[in-house]
Amino acid sequence: MKFKNLTKVIVVMGSTALAGSAFAGAHSSGDGKSMKEFGQYSGYEGKEVELGNALLDAVKEAGEAVGKDYDFSDRPEQLGAALHQTLKTLNHNDSYQHEMNDALVKMTMGHIQFAKDNDMSEEIVAHDIEVTSPMMKRVGKLIEKTGNKELALTAIFDQTTCFYQLVTTSDREPGKVRYQSPFAQLVPITNAMGQYDLSAEEIHEIWTKPRYEGYAEILGVDLDISDIDEDGYITVQLSPTS
Repeated sequence: MKFKNLTKVIVVMGSTALAGSAFAGAHSSGDGKSMKEFGQYSGYEGKEVELGNALLDAVKEAGEAVGKDYDFSDRPEQLGAALHQTLKTLNHNDSYQHEMNDALVKMTMGHIQFAKDNDMSEEIVAHDIEVTSPMMKRVGKLIEKTGNKELALTAIFDQTTCFYQLVTTSDREPGKVRYQSPFAQLVPITNAMGQYDLSAEEIHEIWTKPRYEGYAEILGVDLDISDIDEDGYITVQLSPTS
């Protein structure tokens, strides 16, 4: 599917790239090398409003094609800044290909590693369940009232940004969610650097799985939580006996 307004985006993006190149070149490291070699720049620094304005019509048109009313006309700078961050992140691929969830994945791994090193894995899981419980309790009451257990998966995976900002690849269908572990890519890289000594499977066992089990108890449902398969995917579904 083609969107005519994407042409406008491409033109504006091309014209603003010169400004970004000048920005990077103007910051010298002192040894004749451009700071661009030491940092990440999108080419659109200071041009977030222009970038956002260029995207407005394209985003609205694409939204109409899928039945969504995406109108960011009152906040073009926020839209442009989001794309600016995306471009910088995806352009960060020298040591490895960084993804949009990179910082959140690393912070979570650091949290889990600290708990492991200090024999506190059960405590941090309990703490997470406690701070999440107000929302889970509200949904649990709705499930009890309506009998709609699908709401349990909605509460865990769809209702807040916590899941989909951490997980970039997931499939959703009635009664089931299947997603790729966000830790699988970074585990071998960070372990090799000596930052952590975790595996994706270990994270699943000491962090992910017990949290889901705790959520399920509050929600009043039973969940079947798979191990990580050979492709790094986890499947969570409502138990037939739930």
